[in-house]
Amino acid sequence: MPKKIGLYANTDRDAGLYRTRQVIEILRDLGAVPLADPAKQPPEVMGLPGMTRGSYTDCSVLISLGGDGTFLSAVHCAQEGQIPVIGINLGSIGFLTEIEPDQIEWALPALVNGDYEIRERMQLDVRCYHEDGSEFFAALAINDAVLSRGAVPHIIPILLWIDGEKVETIPSDGVIVSTATGSTGYAMAAGGPIIDPTLQLMLITPICPHTLHNRSSIIAPHSKIRLTIGNHQHTSHLSVDGRKTVAIRRTDTVCISRAEKAARFIYLCEHNFFKRVPDKIRGRGREA
Repeated sequence: MPKKIGLYANTDRDAGLYRTRQVIEILRDLGAVPLADPAKQPPEVMGLPGMTRGSYTDCSVLISLGGDGTFLSAVHCAQEGQIPVIGINLGSIGFLTEIEPDQIEWALPALVNGDYEIRERMQLDVRCYHEDGSEFFAALAINDAVLSRGAVPHIIPILLWIDGEKVETIPSDGVIVSTATGSTGYAMAAGGPIIDPTLQLMLITPICPHTLHNRSSIIAPHSKIRLTIGNHQHTSHLSVDGRKTVAIRRTDTVCISRAEKAARFIYLCEHNFFKRVPDKIRGRGREA
């Protein structure tokens, strides 16, 4: 039976869908079935010659074509069926993507033949509750959950609780709670450490804190984090992986813990992560 390979393309990153067309052609030549989900992809992708319509849950592998944001969206699409995901980098950095455009022709045969390794990455379970205890938001985060001041033009006091104990009040623009995978995202830009993405942990990084110290905290993966807003009447915002955003009021509570299920990433070859990070940053100026 032909192997079904899911494609998740970003039409903004793939001009004229050139790379997506190339991938479809190569996959078909290899005897595989390129598939896209009409509930997740736009008509211009679904209408490409050789593209099969179907559900990503029927695929053995899901390929994203775009940058890190596209890759994160693809991973979220793969959650239901626990489908392993790999990315072709059409973005500016591509910390999460495994394949560069000039590697497509050798990478696709490896995917079709199963010549790859699957590694699991820890995710965050993010839930929000009203004062009466009712849940009004729930999401999984591969990179991070960010509680920020939103449009408010001044700092906000964020109360941090870990395992039921109040740790501190952080007057700041916000707080980032990230996985090791997300340490190279917003957390790094906010001054947080770069962490081996295979580690199981949670990283707490304040955004522009108005304090005499500015330090990230690394905590155990089994810990429970709670964030609330102090004496502040304006609405703040919670963003999960830069995809889902919800308004947070002073009486609301944000709870973050390790998710039961891990994301599944595909690796075609070994990389030195700490060499790859500066290489990726130096190459960020190239166009998609």
